[in-house]
This record gives sequence, structure tokens and C-alpha cells, in this order.
Amino acid sequence: MLKDFFAFKRGERNAAVVLIMLIVIVLIAPAVYFYLQPVTSAFSGNEYAAEVEAFIAEYNEQHIKADTATDEQFTYNPFDNIASFSAKTKAEKAVTYFDFDPNTIGEKEWQLLGFSQKQAKLIETYKAKGGKFYKPEDVRKLYVVSDEKYNELLPYIKIEITAPPKEYRSNYNIPAEKKTYTVDINTADSALFERLRGIGPSLARRIVNYRTRLGGFVSVEQVSEVWGLPDSTYQSLKDRFVCSPTEIAKINVNTADIETMRKHPYINYPLAKIIYNYRSQHGNYESIDDLRKLATVTDSSFAKLAPYLSTE
Repeated sequence: MLKDFFAFKRGERNAAVVLIMLIVIVLIAPAVYFYLQPVTSAFSGNEYAAEVEAFIAEYNEQHIKADTATDEQFTYNPFDNIASFSAKTKAEKAVTYFDFDPNTIGEKEWQLLGFSQKQAKLIETYKAKGGKFYKPEDVRKLYVVSDEKYNELLPYIKIEITAPPKEYRSNYNIPAEKKTYTVDINTADSALFERLRGIGPSLARRIVNYRTRLGGFVSVEQVSEVWGLPDSTYQSLKDRFVCSPTEIAKINVNTADIETMRKHPYINYPLAKIIYNYRSQHGNYESIDDLRKLATVTDSSFAKLAPYLSTE
């Protein structure tokens, strides 16, 4: 029965061959037709170019983009191979330079100096909200003023102002008394540290906390170890720091456990474990110098640790 099911009679074989031939003809006929009869353009080359130019003109008209900072316009040709923008600057405005005080001039004067109407309005809005110019560099802080424009304006900026408000003076080295007073790093609280330029509330708290964890400062240089304190800030302040002698909180290496020792900034867990194990194996330390026997304690690390350790 299977043999009869898969076998084809003579007429069925002939029909299958004809069907296959018809399928092949249908598949290749379009390709042959277009090969023998190429499609011609519906309009000439000149007409095509005119259509393209008309499309680009309409596209640019609808998608024009203005750069508010430079007052330039950009047109985009969607048929460019690299899809690039070409800048077309508007007719340059006449720029008039004159001596001016940025605190007193208005929008018209800013426009004479080369700023657009929108830029001039932004500057005046800044002033209306309390913005003040205390020195020429303040003009550079305006985001609408580029480096190039600032350099052009700099010779003409003449600011006439007495003294900035108290809350503004810390940025300008103005009260002389703030330049002269010193801070004792072993007794100052966080409020006193905050009075120093470059040190805010968080940094002031970290200095005090670090001093507590150490057990007291033994040198001014230790302030530079505070996490988050920029080196530039430390360098500018170090001459105003003094480190008065104070009673240092010391760790007794003969009685302290590993957890107590590892809390000190200069003792990590591996070192605390080595100090503890050596004591367990060899008995109490007779003096702090015995720590030099530990392979991991270098001369520099011993010099830092010694003021904070005791054997009694």
C-alpha cells in the first residue's frame, strides 16, 4: 500500500513537470522583462534637479535651526553624502566697544557690545535677581560670555563699587583679619574650621572626627590625611594651622584586643592581628621599640605609630 501511495502515474509525472516549468517561468519573467525593457525616468535630468532643489528649499524652511548663543542659522541638506551642517551667519551686527560698568548698563548697551537681544535680557535678569559684579572676572561667569568675548571686553570693564557684602567677602580675600588668625588643630571645633576658606561643614566635621580617631594631632601635616580635603586647600591653609601639645590618647599594645587596635587610622586589621599574635607568642612588649621586630612595621610606619602606642 505504501508503494502505491508514493508512486506517480505517467500522467501525474507529466503534470508535475509542466507545473515546475510554469513556476520557473513566472519567477524569471520579471527579471527578463526589465532587462530587455529598462525603466526610463518620468522626467529629464534638469527636471529631476529642479525637484531636488525645491524639496531642499522647503525642508530648510521648515527645519531651520537657530543657535541662540552665536545667533547663527544652520541649514541641512538631506542629500549630502556626509549629512553635514553648513553655518550661514547672519549679517554681522555692528559692535561698539566702550568703557562700561556691568552693574549699571542696560540691555541696549549690552547689545552695542555685541550681544543678542536674548543674551542681553538674560544678563539683566541675572542682575535683577541680585547678581552683582565685583571684579572683571565675574563677567566671565555668565554662561553667555565665551572666553573669546570676555577677552575682547576685558580692557573696557570698569567696575566702580566699594566693598562686597560680608557673605561675599570670603571669596575675594577681603577682610585682612581672616588672613591672619590661626587655628589650633587640637582644640578647634568644627565651627572654627568652617571659618577657613575651602572648608565647609562636612569637611570640618571630618577633621574633628579624624582627630578623635587618632587620639589627637601631633603635627600639622596630619590634617592633610583627612579624607576629602583637597591638597590645594591644605597647602593654602597649612601656614595658619598650629598644633599645640596635647595629651594623646594611646593604645596599650599589651592589653588591647584586635578590634580596639584596628579602629586606629594607622593600624589596619592585618597589622592589628600581627601585633596581637606576637604578644600571644612572645609575651608582653617591654617597650614600643619591640614593634620594630615585626616584619611589616617599617621605619616610617613606626614613626607614625609610636606617639599613639604604649606598653603600660
